[in-house]
Amino acid sequence: MSSPLSTLMALATTPSIAAPPEPVTFQDAGVDALRAAGFRPVETAPIPLDLPDLDGKPRSLEEYRGRWVMVSFFATWCGPCAAELPALTTLHQALAPGLEVLGVSVDDDVRLVAPFLQRRGGGFPAWIDLGGRTTARWKATALPTTWLVDPSGAPVGAATGARDWTRSIEPLRLVIGAAAAPPPPPVAPPVVTVTGPDRAYANTPFTVVIEVEPRDDLRVLGPSWVPIPGIFIHHLAADAPDADGTRRWIMELETAQPGAWSVDPIPVRYLSTSGGVPQTVEVAGVSVTVEAGAAPQPGPSPLVYGALGVAGLVVVGAAGWALRGRGAPPPPATTPSLHGRVAAARALRQRGDTLGWAVELRAVALSRSLDPKPYDDLIERVR
Repeated sequence: MSSPLSTLMALATTPSIAAPPEPVTFQDAGVDALRAAGFRPVETAPIPLDLPDLDGKPRSLEEYRGRWVMVSFFATWCGPCAAELPALTTLHQALAPGLEVLGVSVDDDVRLVAPFLQRRGGGFPAWIDLGGRTTARWKATALPTTWLVDPSGAPVGAATGARDWTRSIEPLRLVIGAAAAPPPPPVAPPVVTVTGPDRAYANTPFTVVIEVEPRDDLRVLGPSWVPIPGIFIHHLAADAPDADGTRRWIMELETAQPGAWSVDPIPVRYLSTSGGVPQTVEVAGVSVTVEAGAAPQPGPSPLVYGALGVAGLVVVGAAGWALRGRGAPPPPATTPSLHGRVAAARALRQRGDTLGWAVELRAVALSRSLDPKPYDDLIERVR
């Protein structure tokens, strides 16, 4: 079976770059039009592109599935990048929605990007690649680098360096088809469940869980965090899907201010599996009462208390039997008596000092030449 690129080369027989009267496929257009648009033909599998936008919301190239996309890697300090921005905007306005332009900034300072785009005439969405991992994955070793991505999400063309992209409008019409594909039908929002604690403590993180039921006709892009003054978000991350496909996101929050808080609503973005524009559904969140002071620390389990109680009875019973059956004189005054140790252990237990009680029981066991290991184990369990 021939590859898509081989098919393109075999069918590259159209000498004109004028728009045909009927929409054509990329294969029908041929690589000549692709080259005339300024791209070097490539053949590669889809490359992930998941980044935040200028508002910090998580975005994905999957949102553009079903449409052609030009992905332009740029930086505010790059002169050629600035020079080609107006032409990219013109191309975007001429070909959208059949072809969209998406900018990816490699700047370290997010605050510079929006003013740069406004000043230079960048009229298309831009995402941020802090750290440059996505840029390296897309092999954007020089700036600007622009990729052409087909509706399946696979890159089919690459261009390095600045271009007058207005000259690429007509060739790209031939590549993508003069008429834009009709938008996919709307899809019903997903079923989302949000859970969280009724009560939390100041300066102690608490967790909110967003769970989305699986559906074959939509792709869930994930929840977004809407800033709430006074509440700090530690992280918002996706958990591993369940066996039935249920998706789950974990949101860890914290506040220093006691009181009643409402984490509501929570926006969840989703997309039809047939493509189209991402949609958002706002779901009811949670209400949390935050109390002052530190969160209570969990004490030993009832099982531990029960084990200590049994051990204490065994040791005290053994000691009492030994005292009754042996008429030995009391130890010297400098050494605690057996009666004294038993009384001390009982007093520690009444005060709630479980660790001290276990230590005292161990001392009683040693004084009667009993094996101390069970008491060592109990001490470790209540530490």
